[in-house]
Amino acid sequence: MLIKYNNSTFKKDKYKILQHEYYFYYILDKKNLKTFEYLYTSSFEKLNKELMEDFKNEKDLYEYMIKTAHEGCYFNDDIINSFIKGFHSISRNLYNHFTENKISVIELDNMLFLTELTIDKIREILIPKILNKYKDEEQLPIQIEAFKEILLNNVEFPQNFIDSEKEKKENENKIYPINHIEFVELLLKFWTGSSILYKEDKYIVFISDEDYKLNSSTCFNHLTLGTFEKLNIEEIKLRLYELLIIEITKSGFTDR
Repeated sequence: MLIKYNNSTFKKDKYKILQHEYYFYYILDKKNLKTFEYLYTSSFEKLNKELMEDFKNEKDLYEYMIKTAHEGCYFNDDIINSFIKGFHSISRNLYNHFTENKISVIELDNMLFLTELTIDKIREILIPKILNKYKDEEQLPIQIEAFKEILLNNVEFPQNFIDSEKEKKENENKIYPINHIEFVELLLKFWTGSSILYKEDKYIVFISDEDYKLNSSTCFNHLTLGTFEKLNIEEIKLRLYELLIIEITKSGFTDR
């Protein structure tokens, strides 16, 4: 984090494989943020013309950022004072943010360590909690079996259906998931109000008497699925996936 690059170390430094990551720790003021915005939002053509460089891809840009980081991002060219000032600035802003939003240290810890959603976490945390409600039944209800298969990514991601939904005028301001993990994150928001999967929480799925009902109660982490009468397991998987896509985008969590 505190390595200062120069022309010699940049050529041989083993840490350069981290590319642009060091650069983020050198931001101290709005001027540097403006520089970031400029570098990340401008085309290579524009950057090459204005900076007289020859960027061909993002790797070239990252290397340029590392190479030039020390030129304008240290406070009085002092890396230690820069780190101290930057640390206090960031910590103060974080403190204000968490105080205003009444976020506890425990919640922050959960945010930091539970945010990465993976198939393994879905399999180890979410699926057992869902199945717990049906542990005494001889056979898993067909709707729950279909839902489990969707969560485990054993059902084809409904890209064609999503593309057709996007074309509808009423959906022009919606952002749709681009892969299965993004789908599960949005589903968790619709289901619980948070995209984080908590080991301590309950995740309960009910079956309604209504055929195609699908709703949630975020206060209790309850999700209700319809009966899907007259459909076989494969048909339920496809239809349920589509309905879940419709509901999570309709809920407002994906508005632009």
